[in-house]
Amino acid sequence: MLLKWVNPVTSLAMLLLAKAEGVDRFNADVTEVLREASRHASLAPLLVPLAGLDY
Repeated sequence: MLLKWVNPVTSLAMLLLAKAEGVDRFNADVTEVLREASRHASLAPLLVPLAGLDY
């Protein structure tokens, strides 16, 4: 089964949390999320949080 996040994803943090919960499909502003990911990746590696451990 594929899970879809219906509301627009507006931030990288929201995308990573949804991915950690098993969401497969997103409605997102790709340009903004990629821009934010680029900024964050320059500071540290991007990691998907683990449910029950990181939040």
